[in-house]
Amino acid sequence: MADDARRTSAWPGDAAVEAAAQWASAVHLAPGPVAKARTALGTAEARAGLVATLRVLRGLPVVDLPLTRGPAGTELRRCFGGDARVAAWDRGPVAVLRLPATAAEHLAGRPRQALRTNITRARNAGLTCALVTDDAERRTTVDVVARLRHQDPAAMVVERPGDVRTRVLVARTAEGEAVGLAELVVDAEVGGLATLVTAPGNPAGAALRSLLHLAVVEHLLAEDVRLLVVSGSMLLTPAGTRYHQRRTGFVPARVRLVEAVQPMSARSAGRLAASPGWSSTPGSASGNHATSVLSRLSTRPDGSSSPVGTASTVV
Repeated sequence: MADDARRTSAWPGDAAVEAAAQWASAVHLAPGPVAKARTALGTAEARAGLVATLRVLRGLPVVDLPLTRGPAGTELRRCFGGDARVAAWDRGPVAVLRLPATAAEHLAGRPRQALRTNITRARNAGLTCALVTDDAERRTTVDVVARLRHQDPAAMVVERPGDVRTRVLVARTAEGEAVGLAELVVDAEVGGLATLVTAPGNPAGAALRSLLHLAVVEHLLAEDVRLLVVSGSMLLTPAGTRYHQRRTGFVPARVRLVEAVQPMSARSAGRLAASPGWSSTPGSASGNHATSVLSRLSTRPDGSSSPVGTASTVV
């Protein structure tokens, strides 16, 4: 493949990203303003972490997210702070994946060897992924996967505004048991990964993440989506999540919210109107080993919402 020399699973400034993540996570977890200040600046090591963080933030590429003013676009805007001024890492570094024309192109090349291997392993274990087209099946699936993960379903998939619709892809064993799911908010050419979780003890183990990832990519490509984004600072995610994101092609970037200038294609619009699998209860994962995605929102005293940095994980 001609692009192999340029394609790599490593990120520019990889060491700086990891040093920045260690610093940011420690500051984020420190209890109270005084403790946060001490953690951020109190030692030479902490100050070195701050320098690494500033280096990462300054070096981020800027990716435009063309969003509409419809329900899905409004929800995605809100996840990145909307039109308000936000903290530096509310919009970066976040994980962004530019989708190619085909899934085969996404899987091609040496950097995707581990991804292809995991997909083959999951398929050989009898696992498959499919879009849920029934609301009752969706609720049952969420309950089953949450129970296998020992999570509260309402915490794993949280409520969002009723006019926001999501798509849910479910991973099942050869016997039909749900063992994982991915949830998406789609607005024109942008897809937001709301949830990607797998059940421990599934037949393929961690490889199931890769099969679900491919199912997400294939579904979005069929809908003419060109960007997949995960909100929440990558600096607040576990190292395992960043590793998975490297292997699947995501890159750290700063997102800039812009107005979508092209209407949704007729093909995508027709599928949207006809799809019974769209549901009004999208969500994000939380708790240990969950894949998060769209940042949770906190409500200010005046009733407005603002994003809160949350860890994004993948299992």
